[in-house]
This record gives sequence, C-alpha cells and structure tokens, in this order.
Amino acid sequence: MAATINGAASASHPDIAADGHGNAIAVWEQFDGIWSNRFTEGGGWGAPEVVSVANVGGALVPRVAFASDGSAIAVWQQGDGSRTNIWSNRYTPIAGWGTPTLIETNNDGDAQDPRLAVDPSGDAVAVWRQTNAGGSTSIWSNHYKAGIGWGNADAVENQNLFAAFAQVASDGRGNALAAWTQSGATGSDIWAAQYLAGRGWGTPFLIETDDTGAAYSPQVALDSQGNALVIWMQWDTVTRTGPCVIVTSAGGGSTCPPTTVRVSNIWSRRYAAGAWGQPEQVETDDRGNASDPRLAFDNAGNAVAVWAQPNGPYISIWANRYTNGSGWGTATALQAHDTGDAMSPSIAVNADGDAVAVWGQSDGSRANVWANRLR
Repeated sequence: MAATINGAASASHPDIAADGHGNAIAVWEQFDGIWSNRFTEGGGWGAPEVVSVANVGGALVPRVAFASDGSAIAVWQQGDGSRTNIWSNRYTPIAGWGTPTLIETNNDGDAQDPRLAVDPSGDAVAVWRQTNAGGSTSIWSNHYKAGIGWGNADAVENQNLFAAFAQVASDGRGNALAAWTQSGATGSDIWAAQYLAGRGWGTPFLIETDDTGAAYSPQVALDSQGNALVIWMQWDTVTRTGPCVIVTSAGGGSTCPPTTVRVSNIWSRRYAAGAWGQPEQVETDDRGNASDPRLAFDNAGNAVAVWAQPNGPYISIWANRYTNGSGWGTATALQAHDTGDAMSPSIAVNADGDAVAVWGQSDGSRANVWANRLR
C-alpha cells in the first residue's frame, strides 16, 4: 500500500536503498535539509529523521546505499553561501544518523551531483563533478573505510575539459569502476576509470570511440566476480528509405532514394577476464530515439537494461537481458497498453537474476507508476 513517509514540508528528489533482508531506507531533500525514513520488515515505515540541516546554500541531491550489517551511508551536495560541497552521513540501526562529514575540500569551485556505491562490508566510494579554477569540470572521488571513516578526496580525471554525470559501482572486494560523460574537441564521449584496492584510480580511458554522434547518460554495473558493464545513449547516423518519387515519363514506376537520419541508440561495453570487449548495441531497431537507460547486475555476470523508446504512437519502456557467455538478447516492450507516454524507468535485480522494472506512465489525464517483473 502506498504511504506518505515525509512530514508536512514539501519534499523532492528521493532516493532509496534496500539491505536484502526486507528493510529499506529512503532519503530526500526539503527546504530545511536532507531527511530520511526507514522501513523495517514487519514494522513498516517509521518517523522522518533529519540527516543534515541545510544552511544558507541548501542541501540537495541525496543518495543512499546499504551495507549488509544494516548500516547505510548517504551523500549529498550542500552550499555554504560561497560554494557547494559534498557531504556525507552514516546510519546504524543502533545509533541512527551520526554527524554530517565534509568529504571534499577543494574550494576552486562547486562540487555537485554526487553518486555512491557501498559494498556489503560497509566500505563506500563516492564520485562527483568538481568545477576547477579555470571553469572546466573534473570527476573527483573519496573512499570510506568501515571503522576508519572517509579519506582524502582525489581526482578520478583532471583533463581540463568538461566532465559530468559520473556513475560508480563497486565489486565488494575494494575495487570500483566509474564512468562519465566528457565533452572535448571531438564532441561528447563516454570515459571510464578503474579503481584497484591498494593502488588507486587508473588512467581514464575512452569507453566508446565513435565520434559521429554525441554519447552521454552512462550507467555502470560491477559484480563480485569483477565483471563490469557500461551502457550509454549515443546519437548514430542510420540510413532509411526516403520519400518516393513517382516517375511519369515513359516506363512509369517510382524510386525511393535512401536518406540518412540521426537516431539515439543504447550502446554497451563489457569487461570480463581482465579485458574490455568491443562496444555493442543493446537495441537495434532504430524505430525512434532511445533514451534514459538504466542497468542492473546479478551475481553471475548477467544484466538487465531498460530504457524509453517509441513504440507506435507513444513512448514505451523497453528491456533487454545480457546473459553471461552469450551476450544481449532481443529487446522487448514491457507494457502492452498504449494510453500515453512512459518515462523514467528504473531496474533492480536480485542475486538469482529476477528483475523488477518500474516507470511512470500517463493514462491520458495523469501520470501513474507501473511495474513489471522479468524472470
């Protein structure tokens, strides 16, 4: 049953995490700070709790993730009146939320749009976009070690270009993978960097090398075996049959010359056995612009991707499954009804590979939340 979990104040930008035992914790932003509520198996939702009180700059864009012991870590961006920084707080079932901690101290410019990954042991990695003194943006990170705390922030990449929209995943063994969009002389590309426990971040590298169209919106997944998958949205040039010309001279007939159009597709790249494979398309029908991809992994190296794409008169939510050892299957639409456009898909997969997708969809008068289960 649906329930309101915030207090009387207006709330927005929620994020939620589950611990695998039926418990969950949600965080969101309000005008007065970052708040949370916890769901317990058999007890339901509790009372809202404050994670951080906002000061003059406001607190925005919270993210939260669970460890296997029931503890959780949240990160968010918060202003001090001069610039925006990245903050964090930790939750334990016994003590609740602790004291907010500043996890980056680079005052060259604003730090924004944090993302977070927490492994079962409680270790965490956060990444964010950092504005440099010259106005360019880089991707920075910090690591949390259970029982010790946050370390010092360092640059994942610092190429004096324009990097943004970073995503991060960890494998539970201290390793991590970050991917982001970076704009430079050749347009907008997808870059990535690998973090190895005890060694730090490696050299950033291009995930895709096709400069015929912009690439953006990366999503990243990493499993406990070290397999990785990155998906993204990319503009491609495709050839279609153009308007037909009726020939009225001797012989009659018609001709339909080919024409080229720009279409956004969903692409992927796989890491396994210590090496990256070649980029692959997740969907190949070119029926219309594909957008808003999301990705989830199970513990056996299998994955499910979802995205939004036209299907007849409306935009539908589509899905495809990646099977370890055989690759991508055939993309399918997740809903048969066509009452209005669908949007904002999300996907979760359990250890056995069962997946649940949720999305918003218009029924002609209002938007509702729908779900479908993939086995």
